Amino acid sequence: MGYVSGFLRTLPPPGEPRLEGADAMHAWVRAWAGPVTGWIEFDPTNDQPAGVDYITVARGRDYRDVSPVMGVMRTTGGQDSRHSVDVVPADESRHQACCTRPCCAGLCCVGPDTPRFLAGLTLWSAFDQEADMDETSTNLSLPYLQAAQAQKHLTHNAALEKLDLIVQLSVQSYSQNTPPLTPQEGQVWAVGPAPVNDWAGQAGALAAYANGGWLFLAPQTGWRATLETEIRVWDGAAWVAPDLPDLQNVPGVGVNTSYDSTNKLAVAAAATLMTHDGAGHQLKVNKAASGDTASLVFQTGFSGRAEMGTLGDDSFGVKVSPDGTALDNRAQRRCRHQCHDSGPAAAGHRAVPGTRRHRCRQ
Repeated sequence: MGYVSGFLRTLPPPGEPRLEGADAMHAWVRAWAGPVTGWIEFDPTNDQPAGVDYITVARGRDYRDVSPVMGVMRTTGGQDSRHSVDVVPADESRHQACCTRPCCAGLCCVGPDTPRFLAGLTLWSAFDQEADMDETSTNLSLPYLQAAQAQKHLTHNAALEKLDLIVQLSVQSYSQNTPPLTPQEGQVWAVGPAPVNDWAGQAGALAAYANGGWLFLAPQTGWRATLETEIRVWDGAAWVAPDLPDLQNVPGVGVNTSYDSTNKLAVAAAATLMTHDGAGHQLKVNKAASGDTASLVFQTGFSGRAEMGTLGDDSFGVKVSPDGTALDNRAQRRCRHQCHDSGPAAAGHRAVPGTRRHRCRQ
């Protein structure tokens, strides 16, 4: 048994003109029928012997050995491919004289009396940036398998190839105009605004090296790509750094540690610096009402040892604790803000106009 690939000449109905391009690429089978009959060929599609209207191009074990058209067609959009075939006898009179012997309906019509044919194959392909919905997927333009499609594995493999390149997208450069001299299989470059050589005309595309050639893909807005540890996003015109999150009204901030419901700002470090912006610098601790506390607490192992600030009123006070169990109010000193006008300056001192003294009582 064998597989035969070639062309089939079709005949119009009696009295009708022959239509150009109405013939077809075709395939049929052949089998060895013994030394007397030899090879016979049969067309199961049309349920008839393969006679003189069949032009053999190649024979093999199955269709993978002798496909008349084979390969991968690449494009950035959808495609619509058609073909037409014309099979014309080179000598019509010889064709009519063939197979006058009563053998197997033309199966034995081989040899010097076999008519010669001229077969012409025209392939027509149209490419459209906007792929048809029934041919490719909406987001990634992956080709769909079509009903009654031959060689479905080619379409399936083309879709897998695109997925392999764009899923977890990693690029070698975010804006490169010159193709590399020795690209490696699977590497991807984001093409810059002025590409040259093999990348000419592909500005803004993704250039992927696959199966020994360049495959160009159009990125969609929102796609993310990494270059080592750097992440960028395609905004429709360029690969840009992603926007930082809004830092206003965040629930908390943890620097080298985690914040919690009480400590909304938490810092774990050997030192914390707050410096000026050209002049002085103030650190403010504000409380809602006089009876509240605004203070600084000093701890050892998260156990309080000292606290200073306005502790329950508007007087400045200090509390201490030897073991962290309780802060001792007896060590508290409060400034009662009992202020009096400055008297005469002491001998050897110069009075500063408008200053006031604060008398502190223990």
